[in-house]
Amino acid sequence: MNNKELNEIEKVQVEKYKKLLIERNEDFNNYRNNLLEEISSLNDTREILKLINDELLEHYKAKSEMLFYFFNNTTSENRLDEKMIFPLIEVYDAMLNFIEDQKMHFDKLLALETTDTSTSTIKKIKWHSSPSIFGYLFLELAKCGFIEFPLHNGEPNLTGLANQLLDHFEVNGSKQTIINELNPQKQSLSETKRAKFQIPQIADLK
Repeated sequence: MNNKELNEIEKVQVEKYKKLLIERNEDFNNYRNNLLEEISSLNDTREILKLINDELLEHYKAKSEMLFYFFNNTTSENRLDEKMIFPLIEVYDAMLNFIEDQKMHFDKLLALETTDTSTSTIKKIKWHSSPSIFGYLFLELAKCGFIEFPLHNGEPNLTGLANQLLDHFEVNGSKQTIINELNPQKQSLSETKRAKFQIPQIADLK
């Protein structure tokens, strides 16, 4: 086969691959839109992840089969196949990356859902005394260095601490009451009762 014939073959192959790339890119855009539509029709995150994992397996299988075919059917007559396969692989990789991104998103979503569910089933510790003693005790523990206030703009966040405590303690009082009792300026426990609590600084116990 002379050079002119080889050049003609190359031209035909280039056109063939250009058309194939355009078709594959169109396929990718259609596929992406269809997958997003299918995902939006499902309400259960586990069902969505099953769909995504199935799609991943199918696309990895398709990519592997395509590579196997091209690299085992390349001859001197169609030697451009080996070079032109890589743009096609990029299209498949774009599909796989898109599916992987969806998988990562829904994996995180499932983890959050699982965490929320497990948190909601935790049995809270029952507090048997008053909200004022509850607030004063945790205020003193924070002041003495045993626990940390959550911060907001560098300042102690009383609402944040109240939320954290009420996630784990069952206290006879509203959240606003607990917030007030954690506030040194609004704490309602009498001086007589405060004097009964003697909490040392954490540094004194080291």
